Amino acid sequence: MIDNFNIQNIINSAFKIRKMQIELNNLLINNKYNGIPFHLSFGNELFISFICNIHNNLSLFLTHRNLIWNLFYIDDLYKYISTINEDGVGLGSMNSSGVNSNIIYTTSILGNNIPIAIGYAYSKKNSLIVADTGDGAFEEGVNWESLHMMKKFHTPLLIIIQDNDQSMYTNKSQRVNFELKYDEIANAFNIDYLSIYQDDNLDVMSKKILNVSNILKSKPLILHYKYKAINNHHGATPGYTGDQLILTFDSNGLLTNRYDPLSNLK
Repeated sequence: MIDNFNIQNIINSAFKIRKMQIELNNLLINNKYNGIPFHLSFGNELFISFICNIHNNLSLFLTHRNLIWNLFYIDDLYKYISTINEDGVGLGSMNSSGVNSNIIYTTSILGNNIPIAIGYAYSKKNSLIVADTGDGAFEEGVNWESLHMMKKFHTPLLIIIQDNDQSMYTNKSQRVNFELKYDEIANAFNIDYLSIYQDDNLDVMSKKILNVSNILKSKPLILHYKYKAINNHHGATPGYTGDQLILTFDSNGLLTNRYDPLSNLK
């Protein structure tokens, strides 16, 4: 199933995404982009590169945080930006679609993409389909119904839960006084479950992604991706108005003022 499982290619893709995010960040900080800010994902470049390398023909159903997925597939950053401009005003990455044929659907409505992905997967039995969501969005009621349907019809769909332990403006623990156990949720629906951590080394992450690939051949899977956000959750772009977090990078695109998950790849 894995078409291009070449570690060096994956590393190169991760750094390509990082450099594009830095460029977008600089455009916003320097007021050279007028519009809705981009939702950046510094630190998640390697994970996204691994997932996108599972197969050339993945069908992706994404959320408002779809930018990093788009950056994997594009080579011309400014051509991408031009696709999300209307009358000189940038619509932001949450409104981008049709940039690449792998990206079937994006939405800025929380919890909306999983049921749509399941309907698509049911109609296209041999497709390799990924629905990416967040830990907060996964709490939406429609997703519980979707898990039931996914299991009932044995839909080969990968649901990625990106868990940064944050709500919109606070740590998640300030909003709820309990922690969802995603492995127990998967077990309740008798759906396979795997977890990946941002700090997993190359060998560990590659073995886990191989497991993802093998499971997806025949049945659904929930993948819990646990990470620590480098940029603030509620501020789309470090250094931009509303997000006073400042990040500094060296010439290779590595962070110099905080821990960087890509630092072990150079």
